[in-house]
Amino acid sequence: MEGEEWEICNDDGFIYKRRKRKSTADPPQQPISETEDTHQRGQLVRRKLTLLAVRERYRKEIKKLDELAALLTADGRFGGDSEVPAVELALETGDYGREKNGQEASGRLNPFGASIEELFLQVEAQEAILTKLSNICDIADSLCDVREKAVVESLLSLPVWESPRSLMASLVD
Repeated sequence: MEGEEWEICNDDGFIYKRRKRKSTADPPQQPISETEDTHQRGQLVRRKLTLLAVRERYRKEIKKLDELAALLTADGRFGGDSEVPAVELALETGDYGREKNGQEASGRLNPFGASIEELFLQVEAQEAILTKLSNICDIADSLCDVREKAVVESLLSLPVWESPRSLMASLVD
């Protein structure tokens, strides 16, 4: 017992003395680092494979979209780049396939004119509904303000808010 060495340990504020352990921690550390290294390499390989799969999926999706765009352009549904400024102009001016007299324009400019007109009418109806709801909310707000003022006035007219002498006199009576 005299030749044994002791060490002082601090375990979250609990201090104690124990015999020193033999230094056998050096050999196991090397295999641990090798397993960590192989684990990290495995993670990197899995990450690389996943990223390659995602890249391939995106490439396939882009290829399909390019084929669809080429098909639509060749099919005549979209006349190519010459129609793009006309559609942008219609969107900027608010002319959604309608002529000045309110009739629908030819399908040459916008093949979806009827659908856009229907959606435009729906938006106008929704706008009218929202305007009516806003007016109703304003009326309800004004009624609440009147009621709140009445409650505040009734509370302020209580004798508690008068002078202390008049309060004492009203309590004695």
